[in-house]
Amino acid sequence: MAKATGAKNTAWIAFGHFIRVRDCIATTTYPFVGECVTCKRRFHITALDAGHMTPGRSNGVLFQKELVNAQCCRCNQLFHGKTKKYRKIMVAKYTEEQISTWEREGKKPIPDKDMDFPAITQKYRALTKELLQPFGYNTYEDMLHGHQF
Repeated sequence: MAKATGAKNTAWIAFGHFIRVRDCIATTTYPFVGECVTCKRRFHITALDAGHMTPGRSNGVLFQKELVNAQCCRCNQLFHGKTKKYRKIMVAKYTEEQISTWEREGKKPIPDKDMDFPAITQKYRALTKELLQPFGYNTYEDMLHGHQF
């Protein structure tokens, strides 16, 4: 069995691919170009991160797909997620009450041993494949090889 950190990283990669593809399709109708949730600029998928609305990457929020969106590397890394602006966007989308509930739930500690990282990996790879198949791709990697700059 894979070490927890390796399995966790693999699950995070699969989840991040899903988030980027989901948001690219939602914002531009293309699986390889998307809009940053905070600055609203368009980027190739390789210039987008799966950015969390809430700071920190505890297991309680790590795979919370509603609170993770495609975010350009500049907003996510250089500007540390632009958390105030990001939160306002999410409150407008989901309501203050729902966001507050998710934030509280996200603070509950969930040890790695209680997470099924292989199942998370499998789930998000399957969801990504489902999103990509109408475009003629089976995996995130297939899509990247077909649309590089």
